[in-house]
Amino acid sequence: MNKKNKDPYPITDVYHVTDTLVDGACVVVTDLCENLSNSIDTYEGSIFDDLKKIDSKKFNSISVSNGADGCYPVWVGVDKFNKVKKIFASVNGGLFGGFSIFDKEKRRKLVSWSFNKQDLNDQFFYSKDKKTIRKKIFDMEVNSGAISIADYGGNFRYEHDEHVLKSLDTKYFKENGVYKNNYPIGLYMYHYGPKNTPSPSSFKSSKIHNKKIVNINEFKKTEYIEFLSRLLDEDCYPTKYIFEKYFIEEDSYRDEIKDLKIKDEKISVKYLTDRFPKALEILKKQNKILFKKNFNEVHEIRKKQFENFINSIIRDLTSPNFNQSDNLLTLEKPGLHEIQDTFYEGYKLKSEPLLSGSATIPVKNGKYPCYVHSYTHKDYDDDYEYANTYIVVEGIEGCYLNRNKKGKIFFDNSFKKNFSLEDQINKKSKIISLDKIDLRKTDNLNIFKRISFVEDLELHGLQNYENWNDLSKLKKLKKLKLISCDLSFKSRVNFFKNLYSLPNLESFVIDDSSNIAVPGLSKFPKNLYPKKLKSYEIIFRKDWMKSEHENYKDYQGYGGEGLWFLTNHLPNIYQFPNFEKFKSLEKINLYNYFTEDQREGMLFNFQDNFFKDYIPKINKVCKNSKVKEIFIHGYNFKNLNELANTRFLDTAIKLASNTKAKINGVNQTSLNKILKKPLSASKEKINKIILLNQIEEFYENKLISNKDKTLTLNYFSIINDKENRTLIDDAFKKPIEELIIKPAYQFFRSELVYFDTFDPVLKFIEKNNHLKKLILEEDGLSVIDHGDMDGRFGHDESQQLNRFVLDVLKKNKNLKIFFRHTKLKNDPSEKLDLNKTIDLERYIQIFEMFRVLDDSNDMKKRFFIENLDRKEVDKIVENYFLEKVNSIVVIDDNFGWNDSKVVRDVELIDKYNFEDPNPFTINLGKIGITVSYIPDKNYPKECEFLNEMYEDGSFFDFSSRYNHFSKHPEYYEPVIFVKKKYLDNSKKIIFKNIRHYYYFCKPTYHFDDYDNLIYNKFWKPEEKFQFPKSVKFDQLETLNIRGGREVNIKSILKNISTSNLKQIILLDCLGKKREISFLPNLESLVIRDSYVEKSKSFTNFSNLPNLKNLELLSLYNTSNNNGRWMTTEFDFTDIYKLSKLNYLNLGGINPIYLPPLKTLKNLEEIDISLKLITADMYSDDGNVDENITDESFEFLKALQKLKKLKINLRLPQYHSSVKGPKLLSFVKKSLEDLDLNISYLDENITEGNNTINYICKNFKKLKKLALAVSRNEKFESREKTNITYFRKTGEKWGYNKVGPRPFKLDLKQISKLNNLEHFKFYNNDDMGYEVLNTISISKTKKLKKINIDNEKFSTKDLETIKKNTTGKRDKFLNEKKKKDKSITSEYSLSEKDKKIYDKLDRELNFGNQYSDYAHEDIGTILSERKKKKNNL
Repeated sequence: MNKKNKDPYPITDVYHVTDTLVDGACVVVTDLCENLSNSIDTYEGSIFDDLKKIDSKKFNSISVSNGADGCYPVWVGVDKFNKVKKIFASVNGGLFGGFSIFDKEKRRKLVSWSFNKQDLNDQFFYSKDKKTIRKKIFDMEVNSGAISIADYGGNFRYEHDEHVLKSLDTKYFKENGVYKNNYPIGLYMYHYGPKNTPSPSSFKSSKIHNKKIVNINEFKKTEYIEFLSRLLDEDCYPTKYIFEKYFIEEDSYRDEIKDLKIKDEKISVKYLTDRFPKALEILKKQNKILFKKNFNEVHEIRKKQFENFINSIIRDLTSPNFNQSDNLLTLEKPGLHEIQDTFYEGYKLKSEPLLSGSATIPVKNGKYPCYVHSYTHKDYDDDYEYANTYIVVEGIEGCYLNRNKKGKIFFDNSFKKNFSLEDQINKKSKIISLDKIDLRKTDNLNIFKRISFVEDLELHGLQNYENWNDLSKLKKLKKLKLISCDLSFKSRVNFFKNLYSLPNLESFVIDDSSNIAVPGLSKFPKNLYPKKLKSYEIIFRKDWMKSEHENYKDYQGYGGEGLWFLTNHLPNIYQFPNFEKFKSLEKINLYNYFTEDQREGMLFNFQDNFFKDYIPKINKVCKNSKVKEIFIHGYNFKNLNELANTRFLDTAIKLASNTKAKINGVNQTSLNKILKKPLSASKEKINKIILLNQIEEFYENKLISNKDKTLTLNYFSIINDKENRTLIDDAFKKPIEELIIKPAYQFFRSELVYFDTFDPVLKFIEKNNHLKKLILEEDGLSVIDHGDMDGRFGHDESQQLNRFVLDVLKKNKNLKIFFRHTKLKNDPSEKLDLNKTIDLERYIQIFEMFRVLDDSNDMKKRFFIENLDRKEVDKIVENYFLEKVNSIVVIDDNFGWNDSKVVRDVELIDKYNFEDPNPFTINLGKIGITVSYIPDKNYPKECEFLNEMYEDGSFFDFSSRYNHFSKHPEYYEPVIFVKKKYLDNSKKIIFKNIRHYYYFCKPTYHFDDYDNLIYNKFWKPEEKFQFPKSVKFDQLETLNIRGGREVNIKSILKNISTSNLKQIILLDCLGKKREISFLPNLESLVIRDSYVEKSKSFTNFSNLPNLKNLELLSLYNTSNNNGRWMTTEFDFTDIYKLSKLNYLNLGGINPIYLPPLKTLKNLEEIDISLKLITADMYSDDGNVDENITDESFEFLKALQKLKKLKINLRLPQYHSSVKGPKLLSFVKKSLEDLDLNISYLDENITEGNNTINYICKNFKKLKKLALAVSRNEKFESREKTNITYFRKTGEKWGYNKVGPRPFKLDLKQISKLNNLEHFKFYNNDDMGYEVLNTISISKTKKLKKINIDNEKFSTKDLETIKKNTTGKRDKFLNEKKKKDKSITSEYSLSEKDKKIYDKLDRELNFGNQYSDYAHEDIGTILSERKKKKNNL
């Protein structure tokens, strides 16, 4: 903290001690006597601007107008000794109307809230909030021993000042126009003369017309005003001395105030005359003290006033013409006398000035810095920010908060013991109440040692105490009550340890303003609990106990809106540590708080609290102790029937199960009757059930209504309670004829997410013979902020609904099902409007299901769309195909798919078929076809077609990197399969907005006598590929064609729009002509060549300016004549124009085409495999390619953005001279992913190690490394003889065994790659390989996946690797489990500990050497090895 921000007068607590009562719309802060005679006048809204305009240091008080009468709080800030160090006077934060925010009873105990201290003080030193302003005004010079916070004009306005003026010109109290400390702060007005007695006014009754009276002037009143000043002691008042005999004290109308009065006794002339001389001496002494500079002048005036007053009394008393038996002397306090009452008891200055008299605080004379504090506060009702402004006087001296013997707060001038508490200690009171004022020194609780005799202790406002050890000293304590106390998380363990150590404690009580943090069991002694505790109680204010909540009708619970903190601040007893061990309880009070999320209250909001987990513990306590009653506060009911199907009822029965305890006065028998027959309370007959599925009502009552023969149930609430299904069981036993499920979205969404929604309904439908009608009602509304249930009706819910419909129709043969949409058509006669607000696309699979079933023989006229006929449904579906469908899969075959009668012309296929195709469903799941070599008996032709498509992977070619029909953003949106024959035969447009077109042509085939594969083409040889006329291609983005008729790229694209075309994939269909059309937006081009005749070169790459991905595969072909080979030819002269190309895959390219690739500067990923024409291939032109060398890859040097490189160098024997390091020297060293398949002649196999060493030394940023190092040799393996033979060397070894000279992979080299995350190695020759230094791999800290045969690692080495990689992680988790039994796995850790765990996690997973997947951890491998060993 910077020094300039440090609080110069640090405080520990702030207290609201009193209020300024304002009826002049103004708050003033001033020296008491000076009383605004040197004041700044300002307005609270412009105070800072006003201060800028003046030199505020010249002033000594401030008057702040605020435009509102009211009651403005005054706070003091104290240190740990209760020494007042700051005064905070609110100038605009009062309550209009003059009502204090604290009633008198609560003022008796003061509470310091941390948030008040933060608002009033701390934020002005420690916060950087720009809306917080602290500005110094002046140094207030206090000379009168008190600072006054008062209303407009100060304390001495009006009558007070007028009476002072009657006696003496105010100039004698001023210096340079400013009142000094001699100004009287109290006045006694003495009158002598007839008392004014109310009587009718008339001439006859008037004494002045009495003829016996000689001198009317003798009846004139005479008066004298005595000035009370803090400069004087009680012996400095002449009136006190001369009238001392006649004074009497009487109780005032105000508490704690005694008024001085004159006895009704005749005054003795002798008494006055005897005392008169000394009285004059006292007056002289008084005037010398008060008026030093003007003593002579003032003394003459005051002496004459006093002499006249006393002489007039003596003269009247001795006059022979005046006979008066009554005492005519009276005494009163003129004007506003709150200040006088605060400081004086008669003529004596009080040693204990109370807070109730006025907002005037006695302090030591001196200079005190005065500031204005302002901060903003948002009113959440109108979202408006208000500025709270305070005048703050700091550095106060000579002022301490204390209590007198009667327990009243007063301001003391020094630190002293608490008079009230000391009196109680001396008397050894059994009942004591304490707050922080009583403690005197507030940084500890040592006071408990002195009150060990107490039996009933009440503590107020004790906050931020971490050490409660002295509490345990109260061995006789039976009742402890906490009011406005705050037990923080730091103190909770210590407090409860000491609370539980009280041997005689029977009652523990807190109030609703307390905040009690409960300790966790992990840090609390297991066997510590209170031995005699009978009850725990929370006292609530009446407003918080109300049963009605303004905006939430029929909601239960104490508190209300905005009181959300009650749950955290006021714990229930079951949350106390070791509660289950309590044995002395007689009554258990449970407190149910209001929550907006659950109608029955927070105890029953099982989603947000764990009360249900404590129910068995409470029941156990009831059994083990003397509990006679459990009372759930905050739950009201008038009669028992109201409890039917409530969570309260379920909970109550569980709480008191097998005990004699009553719940809210109700016994177990009565509760069980309601539970077992929840519908018996109603005489209503039921023939219809509505199952309401609303996650928003998840925690509400199970029974919603039962009237008009219709039972409405909260279905989600019912199925959530897996232990109690009595309500729905009772309901489902009724003769129900109609069942309505609504809203449909939530019903089907719930089954999708939780898998528990259908089962009860399906069982009911299957068993109920009365059920005739099932309605699935949808409202089209969305669910928001409910996790997995969020969303609205869509394709996934449609699929669930269709499955449900099919299942239900099979289970109940007499049932009819209706799908009702509340916003579609309300009446059958209403005309269908396709432009209506309902989004028909979301329900298209339901409409199609209606068509499927309507076309079937077994389920026709059993499923309906309410208010729609077949023609209208056809219109909806056909319009969906026409307008909405943008992706179709076209099937062209001669297996039987196109000719099938069970396959619809347009099938909406579930994407799940492409993950698990057994069975492959059509007709929206009504028909399932087995995908197998063995033909499906019911659908043999369809089965054969599907089996072929799955067997050769036709459906999934290039699905990972590119657009594919199975990768639509919405998973459950159906894939549209269309018969090619249907498209060809249609005379109208079926699909007009196609953006993605996937065409699969699958001919049957056979093998000739020489086992050559012969396709049974069902098209003519000269027939070319054409787009169907029933489909529009104005927006085409994706074009995938696999197999079938010959494709001429340029010609097929002439008749369609290509402006949006981004992807073309042509597989096994390209014709001779390879000229590429101008496709300005094409991003991906994939061609797999399969042509068997000499073709033209690929040309015009410059026509693809935005190409990002290019794959040219199978770039070598064999002709049908004599098995001759050829490689695909290219014209790469303009390939450099592919400036945006990121990914290039060339499969089987001739090396002569590699050099031009250096112009592709932006390549980030390249995949190359090579094909050479050798002499034994008999090429048409007779050319034979030269051997490939390292230098063939020099083009890589130019590819500086390359991140991923894959090269396959498996070439015919003796045709590769590549060694490796030289090739790799051309590659940028920042490479992140390298996949290298390289082979050597047997005598050069050690070159493989050189290559690996080069990689490990130079490519330090590699994240993935895949290596295949093999011998390019021929080995002869014979399984029958169990021999592998290497003819070149004559070596023999066991079949499927490692040879005598395996390749040696040293993992010590691999471990040098510090950034490696995935390592893969395989070997393709029969000599095999072995792994050296296996443990070294554990040094590679980022490595997560390793694809090497794990059998190459010994068990011992795997155990060491496991220890090195996961040892610290596992040790950390085990230590946490020991400390906290609730932690069962890493997912139970706290957020902080989970981060530590993850940092320590270096677990290695193994996988197959030929795969990229690695999911088998070392622990699993070791476990499997152990099992295998035990089974031997």
